[in-house]
Amino acid sequence: MRIRDRAHNGDSHFPYDIISHMPPERVVVFINAQRVEVPPGSTAFDALRVWSADSAAQVEGGVRSLSDARGLPIGAESPVYGGAIYRVTGGRRGVGDATTSAGEA
Repeated sequence: MRIRDRAHNGDSHFPYDIISHMPPERVVVFINAQRVEVPPGSTAFDALRVWSADSAAQVEGGVRSLSDARGLPIGAESPVYGGAIYRVTGGRRGVGDATTSAGEA
């Protein structure tokens, strides 16, 4: 029996599938291997603020940087998505500077 069938006990007149049409209330992302839940439409920096206000201030100040799962820097307004992995690392790039030049390591 499918979840939809269990949700309305097989009533074929049920107007829609409640389970699949409900938007998620929270999006789960991971920052430095720790689970963080944020509202849909949040940015990576919003998630960082929820995880650690101190780390967010350090990233914003350029003391540390925020990167994706591949280690590439990301911009402050990058939208979150379910299961995204972010890392806060030591570095000089601020949260808004997602570009690197060929000479940077």
